[in-house]
Parts: sequence; structure tokens; C-alpha cells
Amino acid sequence: MTDRKIEPDDQSERLYSLTLALVQTEVGLTKDEIFTSIRGYRLDLEKAGGFHGDLRALNKKFDRDKDKLREIGVQIDPGANSNEGDSDYRYQISREIYNWPEDTVLTAKQLQLLELAASIWDRAALSPEATQAITRLRAIADIDNVEFSTGLIPKISTVEPSFSPLKKAIDDQVLVTFTYRRPDGTDSVRHVEPWKLSHLNGFWMLLGFDRDRNAARNFLLKRIHSKVTRTKEIISGPTNEQLKIAKDELAALFEENKAVIWVRPGTTAAMHFETHASPTGEVELNYFDLALLAEEILEFGNSVKVIEPVQLQNLIEETLRQVVKNHS
Repeated sequence: MTDRKIEPDDQSERLYSLTLALVQTEVGLTKDEIFTSIRGYRLDLEKAGGFHGDLRALNKKFDRDKDKLREIGVQIDPGANSNEGDSDYRYQISREIYNWPEDTVLTAKQLQLLELAASIWDRAALSPEATQAITRLRAIADIDNVEFSTGLIPKISTVEPSFSPLKKAIDDQVLVTFTYRRPDGTDSVRHVEPWKLSHLNGFWMLLGFDRDRNAARNFLLKRIHSKVTRTKEIISGPTNEQLKIAKDELAALFEENKAVIWVRPGTTAAMHFETHASPTGEVELNYFDLALLAEEILEFGNSVKVIEPVQLQNLIEETLRQVVKNHS
């Protein structure tokens, strides 16, 4: 008999389960009840040796989750006759904020869109509650015998192997190390407090505090060339001001870096770079990383010509010369 594989804890599923639990309860749930009933907390509780173990990390996780729910507009009702943190404090979310108006009617098209959104989460990853939610939506939908087929279902690409361990490290707020490859091809080991993962302009990026540079930095996941190693050091996490400054710096960098290319009409490159609105085939691009932009352009061969900057032209020419040299 083989042991059943335990899937890793996921913050999205944990928040979803926490919201469902606090909405469905009539009298609210104590923190102990939450920790024993929701898988993400229960796993950590077991690792800590139960309620008599060291629960500081688990309590911090729960506090972060409450803040995250409030951040996205889910308000947790205050407990009665006790203060938050007390053992008898009961958490609850008012059902009224999720009640559909009595005259709400969903069309088949609207329900398709809601099914599509649910499919992006991949129902199996969200446990049976996701399917139950869709069933409840069907009950109030204005539909006959309509077969719901969403066709092509979009999914967020997370092919970078560093994505999952970084997401878990952000959730657990632990320091990580990894090898990062600079645009010039050299590698360096970084010690980073991971703050946030973002998907920008087709690339996954990690925003965090670089201990080696003593400053907030953005890291392209495509340039992480090693396994992400977790340390045992717990970090405090960023302030809202730190996040805002780092995001503003990233946005400014993206706006500052500009390239102009010409794309041959009617080609796959024209679709990729969306040049349909340009009568000349020229388009201006913003970018984070010149070397990665060069790689992207090279995929389309002579369908794309770089007009500026000169550094991008030179980089592509040098890459092509190296390819010829390696295969001559």
C-alpha cells in the first residue's frame, strides 16, 4: 500500500476555504476551530505538534490571510464579548454581502463566463466546493437544457520552475536564496526576502528585498537559474509604502526602456507584436530586459527588423554570429 501524496498548501485555496467556512457558520468559528477544519492551517498545526507546540508562524499566517481578505473587500465581522486573539473570539463573515438579489437572473452567456472564470482555477485544485458553487449558480441561471462548453480555457502559464517555491515562500514569509543570471551571462547568488509575484508584459517577476544589494529589487523568473532554497529565517514582510515604491520603480523602468521595430505584415510576428493598427508596420515596444527582448525577436527571423535602439541591433547581430560560429 502506497502512502497518499499530500498536496502542498496553497494560499488561494486556503483563502477560498476560509471564506466559505466563515460564511457558512451560524455562530462563528474560534481560531482553534479554524486551524483544525481548514487544510492549510491543519497541516501547519500538525507540523507544530498540535496546540501545545510553537504556533507563532501559524498565527502570523492566519493574520496575513485575514489582512488579505480585508484587502480584497471581504470583511470579517467582529466577535461578541471578546477581543480578537482571545481563545473564545469567534470569526464570521456576514452572509448578506454574498446574497444575490431575489430578482437576479443569469443568462446562459453570463453563466458561461462565470464557468470560464472557475475553470481557470482548475476545479480539481479548488476542492469540491468549487463545483458546488457552480451548481448553486446554475440554480439561479435563466437556462434551459444548455450544454456548457467553454471551448479553449485560458490558463496562466507558470512554466518557470521557481514559481511554486517562491509563491510558497511568500506565503510563509521566509528568506530564500537562488542563483540569478544577469543579462551579460554572469551568475550571482542572491539572498532575497520575497514580497510579491507579478505577471507583467508576458513575464513572471519577483518583487523582493535583495539582502546582497540592501535594496528592493525585481527579479525575472526566467533569469533564476537554480533551485529556490528556503532558509529557516522568518521575515517581517514589506510595508505598503515599500511595495508602492518598488512597483513605481518597475513601472518607470518599463516606460523608460523603448524599442522600435518593423514587422512584416501578414506574418505570425505581426499577430504577436499586434502591429495591425500600424500602417507602416512599425511599432514601439516597452521592455524590462534587452536580452530577453532580443531572444523574443529572434524567434521570428527576418519577419522583424530592429530600428532602434542600436544596442538591441548589436545584441541580435552578435547572437546570430555566435550561432553561425557554433554550427560552422
